[in-house]
Amino acid sequence: MDKKIICGISACSSFLKIAISDGLNLSCFSEQILNFEDKMFEVIIKLLKKYGADFKDISDFCVVRGPGRFTGIRSVYSFVKVYQAISKCRVWGVDVFELLAYNLFLVDKRDVEIAVIIHAFKEEFYLAKYVIKNGSLIRKYDPGWLLFSDVCGKLKNFKGIALTDAEDYPQTVKMFKNLKFADQNLLKIDERNIINAAMFFGKKDISPFYLKPAKFEV
Repeated sequence: MDKKIICGISACSSFLKIAISDGLNLSCFSEQILNFEDKMFEVIIKLLKKYGADFKDISDFCVVRGPGRFTGIRSVYSFVKVYQAISKCRVWGVDVFELLAYNLFLVDKRDVEIAVIIHAFKEEFYLAKYVIKNGSLIRKYDPGWLLFSDVCGKLKNFKGIALTDAEDYPQTVKMFKNLKFADQNLLKIDERNIINAAMFFGKKDISPFYLKPAKFEV
């Protein structure tokens, strides 16, 4: 490879988000798109041209694993795995819980507990807990699928900061009105942070992140 280009992609929500970096500069794209597959390649090529690069120059892919829209997550996973097999590029996976916690960590490194609550379906939620302590961000409770009543029980005495996905913010805040939620600017998958968050957590697993137990599926 002549250049070292890093590409970050998220398609786990209704937004397609892409970031391209040469290590010094960052170019981003974010747009709400129903069928994103053709647009994804078009955007990546367009952003690569800003650096005088093309697909063969991508040395690393950073992928948002989910949870979220299955089709988007699976399509990005399939594309990146094929590219990895061809190019031997490195891959880095980051989940939505990590991204949201990282958003807060970037702007506030005071010691605090963090609860990341993602709406799944009706009264079903995903919950993960983190703690910022001594300038470090640590996962305290691995993401799990829970009913609303169970989440309330686990957060009964919670005094920290809650995070949720921006698209579900109004409903989630209404249901968990006793919690203190972070500023709405921090409650979204920020395309500018995908690459740095993936590198920060350093996980090489990009497989779709799916939490709901199969026995609850229709």
